[in-house]
Order: sequence, then C-alpha cells, then structure tokens
Amino acid sequence: MKIAYFSPIYWDDLKQRPQHLAEQLSKKFEVYYIEPSLSFLSNKGKWKKKLDSNKMLGNLKIVTPSGMFRLPKVIELFDFTGINSLHEKIKLYKYLTECDMIWLGSPMYFPIIKNIKSKIIIYDKMDEYQSLTKNPLMKLLLIKYEKQLINRSDLIFISSCSFYSEISIKNKEVFVVNNAVDLNTLYVEIENEITKKIDNLKKKGYTVFGYIGTIDHWFDYEAIYKILELNKNIKIVLVGRNNIKKSNNQNILYYDPIRKEEVFSVIRKFDVCLYTFKLNDLINTINPVKVYEYLSCNKPTIAVNSIETRRFSKYLYLYNSYHELINIVKNVTLEKPFKTESELYGFIKENCWNSRAEYIQSKIMDKYIKDTLDNT
Repeated sequence: MKIAYFSPIYWDDLKQRPQHLAEQLSKKFEVYYIEPSLSFLSNKGKWKKKLDSNKMLGNLKIVTPSGMFRLPKVIELFDFTGINSLHEKIKLYKYLTECDMIWLGSPMYFPIIKNIKSKIIIYDKMDEYQSLTKNPLMKLLLIKYEKQLINRSDLIFISSCSFYSEISIKNKEVFVVNNAVDLNTLYVEIENEITKKIDNLKKKGYTVFGYIGTIDHWFDYEAIYKILELNKNIKIVLVGRNNIKKSNNQNILYYDPIRKEEVFSVIRKFDVCLYTFKLNDLINTINPVKVYEYLSCNKPTIAVNSIETRRFSKYLYLYNSYHELINIVKNVTLEKPFKTESELYGFIKENCWNSRAEYIQSKIMDKYIKDTLDNT
C-alpha cells in the first residue's frame, strides 16, 4: 500500500510529529513524504538547493516539488480558478495517481486534492493552524480550507482532545492521536556546550530550571520573572529558536536550537523542567511534546494548567495563576515523578511514537479493508 504524505514541514527541519509518523508508517507502507513546494519568491535559500529533489530512506521517499510558478499561498483567497496550485498538481500527478491514500498534514494542501474522488483522504490536525499566523488573510484561507478538508476526509487524526467536539459534529471518523516521545533519541547521551554549562552552574550551588522549544508570543516571560524573583540561586536555561526580544536578566541563559539527538542529554541535566506558556484558549489546543520528553526523563516539571497537561496532573506541578506558581516554586522538590523504573517504562511505552503509529496503522487498515469490500 502506498501513502502520499503531504507534510507541513521539511524532512530536515527539527524532527516533529510529521517526520515521526511518516517514518513509523514507512515500516509497514510505502510512503511518499511530500515537502512544502519551494516557491522562488518565498523560499529563495532552499529553492536553489532542493529544487525538484528526491531522496530515498528505505520505504520512504522524500519529494520536494518545485513551486517556481506559484505565488504566495495567500493569493488563493482570491484565486477562484485554482491556477495557483495547478503547477503543483502537475508536478505531483505521479504520486497522486500511484498512491492508495493521501495524508494531509495541513489544510493548505486541500486545493491539490480537492477534485480527487477515488483515494482515501486522511487529515492529521496537529495544531490550531489559524492561531499560529498573524496574517488576517492567511487566517481566513486556513479556516476555509480546513472546513472543506474536514468534510472531505475519510479519516481524521487529531493531536489534542480539545479539537474533538467541534470536528466530530462534521465528521464521525475522527480519532485522538496525541504527540509522543522518540525512542531513538531518548537514551542517547551527548556532551555539549549546554550540558557543560549546567554542570558548572550546579557546582556553584545554583538550581537549574530549563525549557526546550521555540520561544514566541505564547511564551510567558512573566512566569519566568516570578520564578527568578523568588530565589536568587535559580538559573533558567532556555534552549530553542527565539522569535521575540530577549530578556536582559543575567539569570536567564539563551541557547540556539540543538539537534534532536542532544535534546534528552540537556533535559537530564535540568533540575526542574518548565512548560510556561500563556494561559489562553490556544494553550488548550496544544498537546505538548516537551512534557512527554520531560517526563520520559523522569524530571520534576512545572507546567501551566491546561486541558492537555491535566491528563498528567499526577506527575506535574500545575499552576493556574502566578500566585500558584510562586507557591509551587517555594515547595518544589527534586523528587522524581515516577517512583519506580517499571512505572517510568510503562509511561514511555504507552507514549512513544511507535505506539501511536500502531494505532494509526490499525485505523488505516480497517478503512482500507472496508473500502475494498464496499467496492467489490
């Protein structure tokens, strides 16, 4: 069986849900991992290096289609002829005709499959996409395409249970598949600049609180300041792409993004892990990979209270306000959330990408068999 897997991110980007699931699915199926098309206008750097490039990784073929004749996607809000996606359709015709199923990791791909009737369409909703852009026209386009895609999809997988009630009204074939932890890198030990710095801080008597991930408008700096005001012996290490102004506070240390293979080595050095996002509607749509990673390293973790973090309330220090956060920091211990190795192993086994993929594969096969029988 062949799957045309349209991903919202490039294969070589920081490894996230799309790459993990495609990799796992390729153990059972042939997978065409189709990256976002490269428009000369919006991706000049990558366009030169990857134009119409293909790469094979076992059962997985990475396809980077050219978008050289494509205008920025937002123009499609006014493109009633569909001409902006025509070049992509032509470039991808081979994969669309050969595959048995089409997997869409973003509503932005909907125009490409809009008129395809004979294939099983799978939509993987891993984010509230329209909330991640500040462009009002792009928001409208995403809302438009997602509405159409939900109605057209034969299977829908969602990363957060907060999406379920709204989507299940429109489509009954919707299943929750949360994010997970990567077993391939979990036990890798790599010493780097960050691990050495943390070791030195600890030798000087500091307690190190840490966060790994992108820092953007959703990151709650005020929570960080509250923690630092409380204890002068705390240093906070922030690792990841920073899209907003850095703080001048000397007790906050910034580091650029690191390779996925290094992530768990850094997490294991933290005394306390942080998931300090702003408490708003967006937070309830995020099933945070970093929480799975923190807990898989058996680290004490302070997290904002949300629909998704409450699932792990037994293992997390949850707060609803700065007042609660302050009380937590005053009383936080370095005691591990899992008391036994078997309890920790059970959590990891249940919440790894291998486990998620097995569930998805079962749903895919059920759908494929049902459609095959219906058409005979």
